[in-house]
Amino acid sequence: MMHDYAMYITLYTGSLIVELEMLYSALRMNAKTKELSKFTRLLYVYTAGALCALIMTFTQGRQWTYAHAVMELAGLLVYLLLAYGSPLFISYLCGARRSDFSHVSLRSVLLNTIYILSSVMVLFNLINLYTGWIYAISADNRILPGRFFTANECIVMIQMVLMMILVAIHPNIRFKKHDLWLIAFLLFSASALSVFKNRTGYLYPIRALSLLLVYANIHLENEHIIRQNEIELRQNRLSFLIGQIQPHFVFNVLNTIYYLCDTDSETALQATRNFRLFLENSIQNTDAKETVPFEEELEYVTHYTDLEKLRFDQIEIIHDIRTSDFRIPPLTVQPLVENAIRHGLRETERGTVIISAYRDADGYVVEVKDDGIGYVDRPKNDGRRHVGIENVRNRLSIISGAKLSIEALHPRGTCARITIPYTEKGYRRAD
Repeated sequence: MMHDYAMYITLYTGSLIVELEMLYSALRMNAKTKELSKFTRLLYVYTAGALCALIMTFTQGRQWTYAHAVMELAGLLVYLLLAYGSPLFISYLCGARRSDFSHVSLRSVLLNTIYILSSVMVLFNLINLYTGWIYAISADNRILPGRFFTANECIVMIQMVLMMILVAIHPNIRFKKHDLWLIAFLLFSASALSVFKNRTGYLYPIRALSLLLVYANIHLENEHIIRQNEIELRQNRLSFLIGQIQPHFVFNVLNTIYYLCDTDSETALQATRNFRLFLENSIQNTDAKETVPFEEELEYVTHYTDLEKLRFDQIEIIHDIRTSDFRIPPLTVQPLVENAIRHGLRETERGTVIISAYRDADGYVVEVKDDGIGYVDRPKNDGRRHVGIENVRNRLSIISGAKLSIEALHPRGTCARITIPYTEKGYRRAD
């Protein structure tokens, strides 16, 4: 007897720990899918059932003041949760929908029969409170099987048989068929042990194992969804980036290279190399991490300015780089330089863009200055979408405290300033 007691305590405790761990992991999952919500509800039911079974077994034979009442309540909850959980689990495994219960078919007949059997089980256990037909609790707080104990257990076994039929005729497409058959066989074996060997304790660890198989399936499916989302995100980023490369810029660069092929083949070769590296870095940055070393961003900017200087030789680009040992979100400096050239210098005969990087009391600072027409004098209603500055702000938002400010210089010109605070871990050095 003590051997059975220790065995049941071990089985119930192990089942409870496994189910609690799955419940904790399911609640922490980021993917809030309908399937995961159903599985989480199922875990709540079965975890509560395993806890009640553990309490009932642990209290058995105890002569505490409220031990008898605790066993009565725990026993009732065990069977009520079992009656509720069995059809819930079967419907989940078979992918049942509400419409399946109303349409006249073998599938609907089987599903409705399973729920009717659960209702009968609930009725039996409510009547048992007054008759002791299924089980009774003795004066010394021990469980005594009643005359209909085996019949009550047979209800669960019949439900498992119906589930195997459902799996055969209409399996859930979310699960592999051999996994469904394994789960169905495990649950049927547990219910058969309860009926023929009076080993009700095996139902809980076998059910926990079945839930573990389902959880593994859900986890693999979520991993697949996450990978698909990452692929889609990269594709969207690439599409967005290509959309941000102004068509007229690409056309003008290609037209310039075409012209240089006849007049200056060496410069044309260098321009082709710069254009290739510019596009290559653009595509690589769409799959980059949150930040890149500043040197990489500066190299990308250099390819861009070299291309622009082919068409606007009156533009002078000056680099004043006093520090570069930090990281920065990709594609944040180039739009500022492009903005300075396109809006600040193109209407002037000559102009200068100064790209600076240094440290100050607040953090690392990157500045893009031009001596063009000035920020307040630039045209705002030119028919184009001015998304460059907005995109830079969005990229900087991944670093808490990083900011972009734009100010007009006197007597003319504009200064765009990026400030990255020292306090951000991981952004202080590029290596």
